[in-house]
Amino acid sequence: MKRLVIEVPYQKYWARFFGRNARHVEVVEALKCFKCDSEGFAVICKVRFLDEKVTIDDLLRDGPVNHAEALYEENDGSVVIFISGSYPKSSRSKGRPVPRGIFVVEPPEFIDVNRMKCVLVGEEGALQEFLRGTGPGDVAPKVLSLTRFGPKSDSVMSMLSAKQRQVLVAAYGLGYYEVPRKVSSEDMARLLKIDKSTLAEHLRKAERKVVKGLLAS
Repeated sequence: MKRLVIEVPYQKYWARFFGRNARHVEVVEALKCFKCDSEGFAVICKVRFLDEKVTIDDLLRDGPVNHAEALYEENDGSVVIFISGSYPKSSRSKGRPVPRGIFVVEPPEFIDVNRMKCVLVGEEGALQEFLRGTGPGDVAPKVLSLTRFGPKSDSVMSMLSAKQRQVLVAAYGLGYYEVPRKVSSEDMARLLKIDKSTLAEHLRKAERKVVKGLLAS
């Protein structure tokens, strides 16, 4: 397993979010990203409307934004907003979908307005395939690091077998531990190509070892 850290250029995403209003909306600061993948997005950012005729409601009329909410206004007239949305199925193939077998283990993090850091974990072959998947006109992500993903000898994770570690990381990356769950044990077993009973056994043993290690530390 490898851990890939990339820097993703974000200019095209702002333009895509705001559609025909992009030239009237200046993104002053990118504050928080909760989700940004081939299916959709959810971010908090500070914007300034360059045309007084354009309002936050206009962001819903063109482009993939389906929810826009003003959180508060700054003294300089800029507005901190939360926007979220999903892309039409017909356009999802034009993005950079994360291939099967690669997991996002940390929420994406803005470096600045036009740069985002993403951390992915997976087999090296799958990660290299993802990096080669840049389409025509796309700007390739910048590789910040590609390192071995594994436990240190003194960590709780070192108590897990390779299979237990794989299943636990997959469960976390696929949203098995979120409330509500984003993936069922049946779907996870199918993705990992193992029986549901085998998945449950690996997961139960991994969880027990992790909890035991934490209580003993």
